[in-house]
Amino acid sequence: MPAAPFDPNRAKLLLVDLRALFDDLFRDLLQREKQRLEVADLANADESVGGIVDHKTTVLVVDDESSVWAVLQYVLEERGLAIECVASGEAALELLDKRAFDLIVTDKNMPGISGLDLLRTVRERKLDTDVVLITGYSSKQAAIEALNQGAVGYIEKPFDDIDAVGDQIRHLAQLHARRSEHEQMRQKLFARYGRAWRRYRSIIKTFEDYLSDD
Repeated sequence: MPAAPFDPNRAKLLLVDLRALFDDLFRDLLQREKQRLEVADLANADESVGGIVDHKTTVLVVDDESSVWAVLQYVLEERGLAIECVASGEAALELLDKRAFDLIVTDKNMPGISGLDLLRTVRERKLDTDVVLITGYSSKQAAIEALNQGAVGYIEKPFDDIDAVGDQIRHLAQLHARRSEHEQMRQKLFARYGRAWRRYRSIIKTFEDYLSDD
């Protein structure tokens, strides 16, 4: 039986079906792998007492007033967060050279490197951390400036409701921790399947280019 003549239009339709099939297979594979990684991360998580938040969620408090340290450290540790406290922007930058934090809570007015200076440096270095500024009630303009420069929030002092302050900081720290976890998961998936995906798309494109020449 003689072979059927080559039909480029039919070949193009088959290629579209093939591409859709493999796209669906890759999506399903990536979704399953994502779920597997999520389960593995959950099993390895060091959960805090009461399951409030993973201990890996970290906050750096920067303030030259030890009384602010004491209050924030108490209320944040009570919520399961891991806290480090330093008394200056210089000490904060030195510590940031050694380790990462999910959130920096810094006073605006400090001798030497101010809170705004610290915020600018964090953004210039593209550090993977978010910043919250502590301001006085009369410093609304500074708070707006901080938000415009990339801060994720601000806190006014003296603290009227320390529980609300603690909840706000915990919420912002958790948001950053989740974003970091998702980015790490994306990188794991790309490292495992990125080469195969690029190879597959290259083959499909070769066929598409060949058929478009007919």
